[in-house]
Order: sequence, then C-alpha cells, then structure tokens
Amino acid sequence: MKAVHATMGVTTQAFDLFNKFLLEVTAGAGVSSTDNAAILAVLETTRADITGSNPPSPGPGPAPVAPGLSICDKYSAALALSNKALVSLIVSDTVGKLVGNDITLPYFNGKFPAGTTDFTTNPALLANLQTHLVEFFGGALGCTDGTITPYAGASLQVVHKSMKVSPAAFDTFNSLLLSVLVEKGVASPDVNTVGGVLESTRTAVVSPYTADSFKPNYLSGGTVAGIVIGAIIVAAIMGAACVGLVFIEGSLPKFH
Repeated sequence: MKAVHATMGVTTQAFDLFNKFLLEVTAGAGVSSTDNAAILAVLETTRADITGSNPPSPGPGPAPVAPGLSICDKYSAALALSNKALVSLIVSDTVGKLVGNDITLPYFNGKFPAGTTDFTTNPALLANLQTHLVEFFGGALGCTDGTITPYAGASLQVVHKSMKVSPAAFDTFNSLLLSVLVEKGVASPDVNTVGGVLESTRTAVVSPYTADSFKPNYLSGGTVAGIVIGAIIVAAIMGAACVGLVFIEGSLPKFH
C-alpha cells in the first residue's frame, strides 16, 4: 500500500474525506454504528502508509487509571480533562460532522421535518442543543466528577417523536459519534461499549411510522377488497330481489 501511494501525494484532508464518504456509504447500506467504528479503526491503521503522516495525536498519552472507572472518568483522567471538557469536545466534534453530512444535516437545518428549528443559522440555539447533548451523554457515559449538570430534559422518545428519524439517520449519527471517539484515541472495546449504549436507544429515537401506517383506518389492501366485493354481492342480491318483486307484481290479478 505504501508503494502504491508513494507518488500520489495524498493529503491528510483527502484521506479523511475518503474515509468519511466510505463510512457514509456503509451506514446507508445498513452497516451498524459499531461495525462502522471498527471499519474506521482499520482505515486509520493505513494513514501512515497512504499519507506519510501519523494519525493526529489525541492529546497526552494515556495515564494509568484505576480499574472499574466509567468510560467518561477513564478518558478524562487519561487526557487530563474534566468530564465536561471531554464530553463537550466529543459533542462539538460530532455536531460538526452531523451538519456536514447529507443524511443528518436536514435534521439540523430545519428541512426535515419541514419548518423545524434551523440550528445552523442560530448559534444560541445550537449552543443550547449542545449543552443538552453534553448533559445527556455525561449521564450515559457515567461522568461523576460533578462538572456536568445532570440531564433533566424530556425523554428521548418525547424529544424525537415528531422528528421522524429514519434508521439510516440514526445509524449515521451513531457512526459519526463513534468515529469521533476513535479520533480521540478511545480503545476499540470502549468504542464498542458506547456503540451498545447508542443502539439501546434505537426504539426511542427511530420513528415507528411507515407508509403502511397511514392507510385509512389501518385497513389492509385485502380487507378493503373484501369489503368492496361484499358490497357488490349485496347490491346484486338486492337488485335481483327488486326484479323479482316487480315480476310478481305484474303477474297478480288486478282488482278494480
């Protein structure tokens, strides 16, 4: 691989863009966020051979941490960051990727559902959204140093009820967030753990509505056909009965 790319002059920007597009394709094809994180980790191992440079440093090398710490506390200690600084960095980078992705952007710029909040043109609203995300993920990742205010917002199901989040958008969100963790130096087992936490929210986040849900009275095509055929048969019987009555009436003697 190194020999193949030696004369191509591939930049780190081109390398990252290639990886981004590839992960978008795999997410769109139904690859899970956990598997996409694993794919990204494999792609990262080729960076030096393709670009001639090493992966960006995630910060100070991991410091010894006590066993049994949550993922949040573990990497806060390793990177010498407070819980809030660590999660804020992850959320900020993830949001940057979300608004730069064609699948997830419509959920942030007010295009889908139509008329919803456009976070891309309102810095104050975007900052508020990121604050809530930090609070939510702070709890989900087990942050305990007290720098993150506990999440007190609505449930995931209530928040996403009107958003009509598609499975592809859900998977892409997860994939992009996990890719940020990989970039920060989070180990694969921990990335997989976070992927499992994200996957556990699928039912609450992804819209349960499909095209079939909007049939009148939720009747199936077969039921509707049966009703129509039944109505035709009843009409035919009633028509025959009327003809019979007319015939009988015409054959009766007339009394004047």
